Amino acid sequence: MEKILRHSQEIRSLNPRKDSVISETISKKYYSINTISDILNELGQCGDKITLSRADIFNESDTRKRIVKALIWGYPNDVRNTPGVIENLDNIVAFVNAYKQNKDGHHLLIELLGTDRMGLSTASKLLYFFDVCFDGAPAVIIDNVVNEGLTLFEEFRGLPYISNAKNYILGVKAINEVRNRLNSIIDDNLIIECEDVEYYLFRIGQQWIQYERQQIIELKNRDNYVLFQEFLNNHGI
Repeated sequence: MEKILRHSQEIRSLNPRKDSVISETISKKYYSINTISDILNELGQCGDKITLSRADIFNESDTRKRIVKALIWGYPNDVRNTPGVIENLDNIVAFVNAYKQNKDGHHLLIELLGTDRMGLSTASKLLYFFDVCFDGAPAVIIDNVVNEGLTLFEEFRGLPYISNAKNYILGVKAINEVRNRLNSIIDDNLIIECEDVEYYLFRIGQQWIQYERQQIIELKNRDNYVLFQEFLNNHGI
């Protein structure tokens, strides 16, 4: 199995706050949510191409606006659950503001996951964009793609699939440990952050998913049902 420590140069070259950006027309469903019309008007009119980076979200000082921008950045078109999350916007703002006072990341995570329509992927985005920490380990975004990336490297072997609060904290701490190990082998002052490791895992996970999909297509095209079923079984699909 590959070691992620061998990829320190690729990881250190990344700049997720600048490079992880959406630049597209977002779903019209957002514009039907009256409670966020002021934020949408700042970003652009319905049908306009919106450009939004991680840095833009971090630079937003208003808690309510930062939450909405994080949701739009994370789900510009896939809005199945987002309107339901936005219905609870006032509660989410209150949860985040409470965290700013008590610094209890564990409690905030549980409150977010208890919010209607909010899954771990969405909760992790909000934790990340509000600089939440768990015993000193910075929160990172963990979704299905990052989960896929984690399975590819030896340093994360044995880590369970991250789909709940307990496993999320394990994942955050594992990524922080890898970040520390990467920095220990670098011989200059350029520091790797946890978000750099997460973004690398996301990019690698994307490539792996695309590769697997292509393999499935090729196997289907061979019209070999047995071989195709073996592939699905071997990959847990």
